[in-house]
Amino acid sequence: MSVVSRLCSAVLVTLPLFHGAVASEPAYPDKPVKIVVPFSAGGPTDIFARLVAKKLADDFQQQFAVENLGGAGGNVGTQAVVKSPADGYTLLFTSAALAIAPSLYRSLAYDPATDLAPIAVVGKAPMLLITHAGGPATAKELVEMVKASPDKYNYASAGNGSATHLGAEAFKALVKIDATHVPYRGTAPALVDVVAGRHLFIFDYIGPIKPYLGPEGRLRALAIASEERSPILADVPTFSEAGLPAFVSATWNMFLAPAGTPEPVLGRLNEALNKALRDPEVTQALTDLGIAPVADSTLASTKAFMQDEIKRWARVVETSGAALD
Repeated sequence: MSVVSRLCSAVLVTLPLFHGAVASEPAYPDKPVKIVVPFSAGGPTDIFARLVAKKLADDFQQQFAVENLGGAGGNVGTQAVVKSPADGYTLLFTSAALAIAPSLYRSLAYDPATDLAPIAVVGKAPMLLITHAGGPATAKELVEMVKASPDKYNYASAGNGSATHLGAEAFKALVKIDATHVPYRGTAPALVDVVAGRHLFIFDYIGPIKPYLGPEGRLRALAIASEERSPILADVPTFSEAGLPAFVSATWNMFLAPAGTPEPVLGRLNEALNKALRDPEVTQALTDLGIAPVADSTLASTKAFMQDEIKRWARVVETSGAALD
């Protein structure tokens, strides 16, 4: 028998054995999956996670349980996921804070670019320029006020290094104004003081400010940092429509897994997430929160997006001078 014949015979003998090994592997997932949200319960990221977790559970016929593990701007929960087995049974659902962290923190115990495997971007929420009821009528007027008295005005944020802080800093750099930053421990107390007129403006998202935009008009949205107007705030212009340079700034939500998670598992999750984001119930719920669903991510596009966001926020952090231990 020739060498080629012997090799072909060996392949034919081993093929059934190999096929049997593959067929015996359990389908993913064959046990409950944990979704870590690295922020406290009740916030937009947590609400979003639970909404999608329900759809994943329906799709996979398996439990997808959300666990809130907050602390250190999302780093505690993120680090816990990084240290988890790379088997697809521990996932991370987080925000733009993940892309901000590498340039914001002087010492970070993980590297988002190498220690995590991006699965899918699932939603984006544009920021808005917000002022109190007695504030300027337009975004352009606000800019002119601050330029005329640069030492007079403050702006609030949800905390040093938060997206609300860095979004405002990016805007300041774009329109060349200066205003004093007053950080808070969260969005709620910051909004209370903006409503009271203690600060001229804040950058925030539709979800947190919606309760303040009712008939009483305790807050007013002057411009939205997106390419198009929001369907639920159709009367709020984009920055270019408001007579200012075009300005796009948004937070986002993304699913990730520990680095090394098998690609077939990542691909199956990506497919299921895109399916969930096309569900009319999910789309409507997210729209009500001011979040634009993203239902066309691929593993490759999500990875590229993450890399671009790390670079983008690094430039903003450098401009702002923000740094945390």
